[in-house]
Amino acid sequence: MFTQKMITVVVTAIVLHLACAIGFMWCGNRSAENHSEGIRKTKEQWGRDDANRRALQEEELQAKFGTTKLDRIAYDPRMDVALVLDKLFEEATPETYEIDVRVDRFNEFTVYVYTVKQPDKFTMAGYMRQVFMRVDPALVYQLIFSDEDDFVIVETAQWLKISNWETATSDDIVKACLR
Repeated sequence: MFTQKMITVVVTAIVLHLACAIGFMWCGNRSAENHSEGIRKTKEQWGRDDANRRALQEEELQAKFGTTKLDRIAYDPRMDVALVLDKLFEEATPETYEIDVRVDRFNEFTVYVYTVKQPDKFTMAGYMRQVFMRVDPALVYQLIFSDEDDFVIVETAQWLKISNWETATSDDIVKACLR
């Protein structure tokens, strides 16, 4: 009698133990599914938030520093004048050109544009216009376009004849600077 009660108690305990284990496993799987669903939703929300933040930052950059790459370079307060001139000429000219900006006087710079083949005067005028409509031309003492055989030097007095670089045409720039 005692052994039969003992066996019943043990079997009942084992059955209850298995029932609890199965219940915990079932609940655990549902919990993991719920948890992974929550993580997925959170990651999606973070992705949308990141996209919104990037769009807002892009709008702020455009408002502060302009919409084109040249405007962003010119108006970026983190760059000094020499770096701005270097980056502007690098962006305005083809990749094969080598740009070197050197301090010539206290706050005046000489810009060297090294090329394999000298561009025509209207092309040089276009490069100058793209840069000097964004940066004060008085900061540049000399602009030298140089290739292996020839060079063109443009000095401050020549480009200060142009009062508004945004409206200046290539003909105006060639007449004033590249005769």
